[in-house]
Amino acid sequence: MTGAFRAQLLSVALKRDLFTYLSSKSLKFGQLCEHLKIPRKPCLLFLESLVAIKLLKKTGEYYGNSSMSATYLVKGRPEYQGANVKLFESLYDACRELETALVEDKPTTTNFAYFFDDGDDISSNYANLMHESGVVPTLLLMEYYDFSDSKWLLDVGGGSGRLAATLTSQYSGLGVVLFDLPQICAQAQDYLTPFPSLSSRIEIFNGNFLRDAFPEGPDTILMMRIVHDWPDDTAQLLLRKAYKALPPGGKILIFETMRTSDDVPDETFAISLLMQLISPAGKVRSFNEVSEMLREARFTNIEVTPAAYMYTLVSAEKPLTNI
Repeated sequence: MTGAFRAQLLSVALKRDLFTYLSSKSLKFGQLCEHLKIPRKPCLLFLESLVAIKLLKKTGEYYGNSSMSATYLVKGRPEYQGANVKLFESLYDACRELETALVEDKPTTTNFAYFFDDGDDISSNYANLMHESGVVPTLLLMEYYDFSDSKWLLDVGGGSGRLAATLTSQYSGLGVVLFDLPQICAQAQDYLTPFPSLSSRIEIFNGNFLRDAFPEGPDTILMMRIVHDWPDDTAQLLLRKAYKALPPGGKILIFETMRTSDDVPDETFAISLLMQLISPAGKVRSFNEVSEMLREARFTNIEVTPAAYMYTLVSAEKPLTNI
């Protein structure tokens, strides 16, 4: 069975909420047919195929989640990966045009308009995908960085507010400024409103981080899954803006997928190629490239911390005296 077909089986099961439905107990075939709303013959083939690829287990007449599905495919679990499956499914059309993208050296679709026209336009669908897929990197970040010394954090491209809400829930002395496009900030307001104890420490700042100056005042600036979206000159511009906005001794954090080496190929090259399918100049950079860009922006005390799932945290400081 091909990887593409396995991916489609997984996608359909998630869309039909199968794994969450099975999270409390195993069920018989007839019950699952009713829940999935699939006729009996194709439903049987579907369920047995999921058993074959170990996303379900079958005991007698009962179907249940495999240990992997119970961990990663049930909504509400901290390790839930359904949003990432949905995100990559949205890229399938672009992947079908890989050969054209390679030959022409540019994306074959402008569906991800956020990466075009200076980042002015972003579809609600893409914003939702980023919001939903942000659970794992948000939790990872807190494993690899202690925000106890931060008082005000600027979340550049903060999206719908998941990161801001998570950080303020874990650090009672932390305030967050969420900086994003107006239409995304409106979504963030809706997301944060049900959490008044958190939203009181979250300031929403409308703007375009490519065109506008960064809000000043925060002692920490975070760019999570931001820098690799843009070409070198744009990424360098963002770092210079961060330097200007920070007070002496302030810190910048970059958290995203990075290559471990400038020369040795690894899986991150495939991620970089995938980004080229949707972004005119996005790319996955190496630790060294990101560190050099920070040095060019006059940051010092650069530290590189490899995390999990190909993520890396790079931190740096604005020096106490001008250099």
